[in-house]
Amino acid sequence: MNANLKINLTSRDYNSSINKEKYLRDPRSPRFLDLSGRFETSLAYGIGLFMIATGCFVAGQWSTSLKQRKVDVYTQATDHVSMEPLLVGAIIFIGLAYLYCAHKNVSGVKQYVKNGIDLSNQYEINGDYSRALTVVENCQTLLKNSSLSPLEVTLSKTASLLESKVLNFGYSHLLFDSQYCPQSELLQLLEYLGMPSFNDTELAILQINQWAQENLKNRKNQLSRFDVLKETVLPLLKNVGYLDQSHAHFDTYEGAILSGGTLEDARIQLCLLAKQWNNGIKFQNIHFLTSDRTLKDQEKDQLINDKRIRKVTEYIKNAKRWGRPQTWSSRRVPSCSYILPEQDGWQPKMGLPTTESEIPQFIWGQSDIPREMRSIKLKKGSPQEWKNTTPARGRYLMISNFPHTISQDLKLRAFAPVGCTFDSIGPSYHQENIGAILDDVAQSINECARAWKRSNELI
Repeated sequence: MNANLKINLTSRDYNSSINKEKYLRDPRSPRFLDLSGRFETSLAYGIGLFMIATGCFVAGQWSTSLKQRKVDVYTQATDHVSMEPLLVGAIIFIGLAYLYCAHKNVSGVKQYVKNGIDLSNQYEINGDYSRALTVVENCQTLLKNSSLSPLEVTLSKTASLLESKVLNFGYSHLLFDSQYCPQSELLQLLEYLGMPSFNDTELAILQINQWAQENLKNRKNQLSRFDVLKETVLPLLKNVGYLDQSHAHFDTYEGAILSGGTLEDARIQLCLLAKQWNNGIKFQNIHFLTSDRTLKDQEKDQLINDKRIRKVTEYIKNAKRWGRPQTWSSRRVPSCSYILPEQDGWQPKMGLPTTESEIPQFIWGQSDIPREMRSIKLKKGSPQEWKNTTPARGRYLMISNFPHTISQDLKLRAFAPVGCTFDSIGPSYHQENIGAILDDVAQSINECARAWKRSNELI
């Protein structure tokens, strides 16, 4: 990439951000200390001051008593060794220890929050508003139990700004900034994959898009050459934001939109949506985005013969049999984190789904989802059909599967009615299918290029 283009890029200290992110997740950080609560910290300060005051009071009483007996305080002419000095020293030492622990905790909380704010700013600069807001929310959770009110005010303002950016921009600035200049993390990834330098700064997005469509699209045997770069490419993709789970940032939404796709995708999305509901997140309607694609033979077989569903269902039945009934949110089945068990008494009906558009209603009846959530009306249809329903203005929760969450977010925003904003989330992507991830990178770059053309009235 030429020097002129690099001037417009946002620099980022990768090592610094990685260290700060590790610090924020470090179990030794103040967030996990016993004195992290506001009450515990205040109590530690109170006990420390009380112990020091008690020590000073005992020392004063002891000194007064000695003077009344006309005995020198420092050279007692007594027949025994007095324990008062040791007692006073112990009391004051304990008080100082409590004060030190309380001060250490407050200092640690301040450092934790400072690192969080720095990391959030770096994410924000690089267009990753969702991760930036997640970091700020973690810091806010910590400060709710501390006594650092000024920091709470600062974080509250930052969170409000990031919430607006999450809803209005989503992942729009993750790959290219607001001026459509490529973000440094994207450039680092593409240059490592072999993208050449371009001379035209203004048209860089079009040149990058052309290269990506020619080299990153998941065509047969085209992406196998990138498999040898897996160990280096995966961390770069993680930096861009293609692998980590994203979380819902609000308690209520106008509705939930599931991006659909394969049978596996639809089941994961419905499971993640049910988890959000059990976490207290509410929405008024659910819309599955579907197409008329014919199901593959493997999908048809998994409609009623999915081993993971049987495994989860059997786990729940055994838990109840053993006298340990578990709510949906507490179920823990290895390798089945996003698989819902079958609903009690469910039996497959005649005429199993043959197209993608028939999947939502089938898995809705098959899956054991929260009772209150089942009362919500389920809709399905293409993105255009959803738009034709004239959806109400407000924020919507969009659920997709990484690595497709980013491109789905960009596509949804491109045709959504005015007044509809989105908080797009998805589960972590643990597979190492480089081809699938890079294909979505190409799709996302193409959506950004289309947005640039629309802004310049070229389409």
